[in-house]
Amino acid sequence: GTYYNPSESVINTGSINKVRSRWSVNLRLPSPEWVPCARPSAPLVSGGRVFVTDKSGISAYHSKTGAALWHYSWWDVQDERTPYLAVSGGLLLAGNTDCQSTSDPDGGLLALDVATGVERWHTDLDAPVRSLVVDKGIAVVSGASASDGQRVTAFRVSDGKVRWGLWDYASGGVVANGRLLVNRTEGGTGTSALSITTGKKLWTKANVWSAKGADPAGDHFYVSTVGGALAGIKASTGAVVWTAAGRSGTIAADGRRVYRCVGNS
Repeated sequence: GTYYNPSESVINTGSINKVRSRWSVNLRLPSPEWVPCARPSAPLVSGGRVFVTDKSGISAYHSKTGAALWHYSWWDVQDERTPYLAVSGGLLLAGNTDCQSTSDPDGGLLALDVATGVERWHTDLDAPVRSLVVDKGIAVVSGASASDGQRVTAFRVSDGKVRWGLWDYASGGVVANGRLLVNRTEGGTGTSALSITTGKKLWTKANVWSAKGADPAGDHFYVSTVGGALAGIKASTGAVVWTAAGRSGTIAADGRRVYRCVGNS
C-alpha cells in the first residue's frame, strides 16, 4: 500500500535495516467448495489492532502479539470483493462490491465495532464502491452503475445515514482537511473541491486532475494531470503551487517531501 503514518517515530532511514519479524498469522480460508472473490488486503492498524480482509471476511489481531481478537464472516463469500477499509469513531468501515454481476454490480457500506467485530450498521448501494474516504465523521463512497452513471455519496459514520449525494461526479478517495476532490464525469469536465460534511462546492477548476494524495496537514492535494505531470494544488483554493513534468504515478507524502513509486525497466 501507499500510505503515510505521521505518528511513526521508530521506523526511519536509520532504523529500517534493523526491522525484524515479530509475529505472523495465517489468514482464514473458506470451505474448499467455495470460490471466493475477496483477497487479503493491506493491513490497517489503529488503536492497537490490525485489521485485514481475508477470503472469508474481515479479521482483527492484536498489533503487538498477533493474537486473534475477532473474525467477521461474509454472508456469501462467493459474492464479495476485497473491500476498502477505514477506521473512524470506534468503527471499522468496509466499502464493498459484489462480484457475481459483471454488467451492473451493486455495493454496500458496512460498519463493525472495532473492539468486538459486531455489526453496527450497513447500507446497500445500487452501485459498486470504487473508493472510500473518511474525515470529519463522514464516510464518502464513489462508484458508477450501468443505469444511473457516476455518483458520490456521503454517510454519517455514527449511524450510516445519508448526508448528501452528487450525481455525475467521481471521487478518487482523497481528502485534505475536510475538502474532497471530485471530477465531473457528465456534461463537461473539470475538478472541484467539496466540503465533506455538506457536499458544498468550495472551488472548481476547468483542469482535469486525478487525485493521488494529500499532505498530512491537509494544506495540499497532489494530482496527476492529463499530460502526465504531478502537481501540487493548494487545497483551500485550487491554485497550482508546483508542477513536475512526467512525474505522475503512485505517491505518498510526509509534509516535507512527496515520494513516488518508480518501476524498474
